[in-house]
Amino acid sequence: MVDLNRFKRETVRTVDFGTAGYRTESQVIADIVLRAYLVCLIRSSAENRPIGMVLTASHNPERDNGIKYVDSTGNMFSSEWERISDTIVNCLNEDLGRVAGQYDVSGSMVFVSRDTRESGKAMAEKLAKVNSTLGEKHLLVDLGVTSTPMMHFLVREMWRQDVKNSDFIAQGKNELLQLSEKIRVQYWSRLERYTALTQRIFGDQARSTRVLDSANGVGRADIGRISASMKGFSKVLLLENDKGLNEECGSDFIKSKNAAPSGITKKGEETQISTNEGTISGETLVCAFDGDGDRIIYYSPSTNEQMDGDRLCVLFSSFINHLLSICQKAVKMAPVVTQYSNGAAMKELGARGKLEIASTGVKNMQKVSLGHPIAVWFENNGHGTIYFSDETKKHLAEQLGYTSGGNILDLPETEFMAEISEILSSPPINPNPNPLKKASPYNASFLQISEKEALLLLFGLSSLFDPFIGDAVVNMCVAEGIFYSEFINPKVLLALYKNLPNVLVSVAGNRDGLSDLFVQTIQDRFSSLRIHLRASGTEDVIRVYAEGECLESITAAVEEIKKMVGEL
Repeated sequence: MVDLNRFKRETVRTVDFGTAGYRTESQVIADIVLRAYLVCLIRSSAENRPIGMVLTASHNPERDNGIKYVDSTGNMFSSEWERISDTIVNCLNEDLGRVAGQYDVSGSMVFVSRDTRESGKAMAEKLAKVNSTLGEKHLLVDLGVTSTPMMHFLVREMWRQDVKNSDFIAQGKNELLQLSEKIRVQYWSRLERYTALTQRIFGDQARSTRVLDSANGVGRADIGRISASMKGFSKVLLLENDKGLNEECGSDFIKSKNAAPSGITKKGEETQISTNEGTISGETLVCAFDGDGDRIIYYSPSTNEQMDGDRLCVLFSSFINHLLSICQKAVKMAPVVTQYSNGAAMKELGARGKLEIASTGVKNMQKVSLGHPIAVWFENNGHGTIYFSDETKKHLAEQLGYTSGGNILDLPETEFMAEISEILSSPPINPNPNPLKKASPYNASFLQISEKEALLLLFGLSSLFDPFIGDAVVNMCVAEGIFYSEFINPKVLLALYKNLPNVLVSVAGNRDGLSDLFVQTIQDRFSSLRIHLRASGTEDVIRVYAEGECLESITAAVEEIKKMVGEL
């Protein structure tokens, strides 16, 4: 057993588990970070597998920080381990022996990473200092500034490779470092292979220019790799401003404020964007991430329009449906959204497949998605992914005759292109495809592709997406690939539907008082509007979403609701 005196807290403030972990003021997180590390030690020992720990507060201001756990499978912690974490993190110092002493902590491997907050660096150093006292059976690997999706990818791949603590503890930290670096390279090479696949199928199309608003977070640190992995589709520039992390920039700022980020200015009628390669035209589309790289939205500076999570769900759902129609497969795709999605988007998505409306929260969206062969799930804020069931992946591989095993995007470049050529040159699966199903509904001149090509694109997508959480870089790569193919262009996507007027606000109030009866009372009182209320999973506030035909009526209703919520 480790010396639990190393994991004392300085305060007795209680923190509550939110989405994936904890998020609040950085000084509070600094006080609980060793306890959270103890939870990782216990969980890793119990599973005999690596665990991830990300120091980030996502889109929150730089003064905040947080902890996100990544379980041994690459997913988030289960509800059971959320409760265990709360108990260990919040117990008094004198009770820690009784609470944590019941668990075996015989050997662990924990990866820690952080976003660009200064407070995260000091916390990582604090973890390293304690780890140095635990002995050789407890390995801690500091990955430095790394996106949350990258940590999920790393841990998930180690799960798939059956990496166990007992195999590496004896070999030492260097071997683990080498493996982690190899897997991180693998992440970027998959993006490059998917780009190459798309180019192979659609030929040489015009490349676009995109500006990445990194929120001055992890995306800024990765701009070189992001640009290199997508260079076949787009030239990716970096938005420049003099702001801090999430300060007047990033996906959450653009989404919540409906405003241009710092670095985009208007001079008369002309909009200009400051980039790492100088000032460019405001007609250029901006792709915005949040601080830790799991959310994404697109923004048009010249028109002040957004491609939020709803519109990206429409984009991906439409493209996948098109590929499935070419293959003439009975496999069904389901778009999955939450009550925060705009009603106009819901109507549009309902035409793409059986629309599923999940309860708010990533775990709820995961649960709904698991019931479908393919599911495109997105939160309105831009956090989302595409889920392919194992059965669907197996079916795609069989249809293509891919028997090599493993992820096709992990093949070395030469082998990958040879494999693609061999698959495409083999006899067609269906010699009499229905040509009526091959035209893009958004572009009559879209290049018609074969059944094999459609299957390959689906197989590539199934090999690329994280099954558990959103990844802004992967989502950007796939969106850019769809735009590159000319299946649809951004202007057409923005014009597909017009969002219904809506208001989303956060109100300080008693979260425990948010009963079903209270919510129903409000919904009945404002029956002409669509009202959704939910206690935040990361902040001490209640979120109020109201939608209807008239913004003036919505605003008036929200003001009344805010008073009612404040009285809870």
